[in-house]
Amino acid sequence: MTSLVQSEMNSSGFDLRLGALLFSNPQRDRDNAIVVAQHHDLTAGIEANDLLRIDFTVNKIEGEGGLYVITQDDEWIGYRFFQRMPNLHMRDSTGCHPVTEDILKSIKVVGKVKDIYRPRLN
Repeated sequence: MTSLVQSEMNSSGFDLRLGALLFSNPQRDRDNAIVVAQHHDLTAGIEANDLLRIDFTVNKIEGEGGLYVITQDDEWIGYRFFQRMPNLHMRDSTGCHPVTEDILKSIKVVGKVKDIYRPRLN
């Protein structure tokens, strides 16, 4: 066991202080929120239970692109890579496709993924 004092841990052994630091409140920490991935997304390189650091203040595709959390037609939500080459393209499980005006109108950017943290087994 680590040098944590027992009073900092609940009965399950979860470190409450560490949990408070890692699992931020997306309403409060909108520019630097940590969330747990709920499903595997092969295209985005995300596995279930990965920790994602997301900037929820980003609401448009910036610069050269990157990995974004998006909704499409207010029905589907997920992760998509966007990149400019020189026009905007979106990568999904079938490949890299140009983003048309119609597609752009159907997409709402929810946030930008800054980092992916994956647990390792030693």
